[in-house]
Amino acid sequence: MKRGARGWALATAAAAGMVAMAGCLNDDPPAAQEGIHVGALLPYTGDLAASGPSLERGIRLAVEAANRAGGVAGRPLIIDVEDTHSSIERGHSSADRLFGRGIAALIGPEEPVLARELAPTLGDERAVMISGGITARAEGGAEPSLWFRIFASAKLVASELANRMVRDGRRTASVLYVDDSYGATFASLLQKKLVSLGGQVVDSRPLPANISSLTFPNGPPKALVLIAYPGTGALAVQQMAATGYAGPWYFAPSLDSEEFVLNTPRGYLDGMAGISPALTADFTEFADLYEARFHLGAPSLGANFYYDSAAVLALALTESYQHLGRLPSGAELAASVRSVSAPAGQTVTWRELESGLRAVADGVKVNYRGISGSIDFDTDGDVAQGLVRFWHVTDGDIVRE
Repeated sequence: MKRGARGWALATAAAAGMVAMAGCLNDDPPAAQEGIHVGALLPYTGDLAASGPSLERGIRLAVEAANRAGGVAGRPLIIDVEDTHSSIERGHSSADRLFGRGIAALIGPEEPVLARELAPTLGDERAVMISGGITARAEGGAEPSLWFRIFASAKLVASELANRMVRDGRRTASVLYVDDSYGATFASLLQKKLVSLGGQVVDSRPLPANISSLTFPNGPPKALVLIAYPGTGALAVQQMAATGYAGPWYFAPSLDSEEFVLNTPRGYLDGMAGISPALTADFTEFADLYEARFHLGAPSLGANFYYDSAAVLALALTESYQHLGRLPSGAELAASVRSVSAPAGQTVTWRELESGLRAVADGVKVNYRGISGSIDFDTDGDVAQGLVRFWHVTDGDIVRE
């Protein structure tokens, strides 16, 4: 849906819109509100449904801090939320609804394929997008990307996973991957890195629609890497357990989920390892803030990235308005996203978001440091330096290393 030279949505949002200050966490349709509207594409149904509410709460914490600081140019920051349904097709429809309301930026989605397919439309939509979940690196281009990825890049994560396998003495492996661009790209990057380290991938197989038909043409795996989402990943593990495969297993970040482990045979995955983005010491403090605000237990992994996504956008919107005297175009906002997260400037931590926004409104150059650490975007929209960590399963629970 092209909007040409349309302005930003400062007027009343469409009544059908879902305002995330109530958002998908509230069953009652929200009243229309005036303010600066940013969209969020989150999964509330389907394979990734377990993560959606916690991710929205992460966004909400940042939005509440921004609005305590006066919002953006005296206008409240409002997040319009739509459900992706963990579906590419339905996610596109939800994105169209958000773009149709004139949002200037989009947070999410969790689905890497959907994010990758939306990225080329951002120029026409005059919007930027910050994705909190792991995604394949965007294709490089002559123009700076309007799509930002706050998670460690797929290339970095795949490389570190291959290094771990070699350290464990697992130089020969088979790979099972979800049959989409995320799965195929991650599998390709992993294989390339493993080969460069003197290893080999004997079979690299997309997960079939009928999991019971899964085969390995070159024989039983000596080690098995699984790149999937929690629901389909658990089915793959169940199938392999039924065939008598006893491991070892290695898991992509998309499987760092209690939902995944709880739906596998208890004890079967004990000792098996996965990789995820690293959590800094700040995550514990963020979790305390989250629990105190919502009284719903600890946040899921990823809520921190969505807080940082919303915080960066609030700072960038404020900087753009301070420089331009108006709300920016997508390209102008993208420049401010890089500016407020670049090393030069006064460091503003996630705890200091309110005071940081006030400083930006007064013309101070800032460098945002998030819950996940430094967030310095390169030209293609990746975080320049991402940190990873490993986890393993013990007694049916995920244990961080």
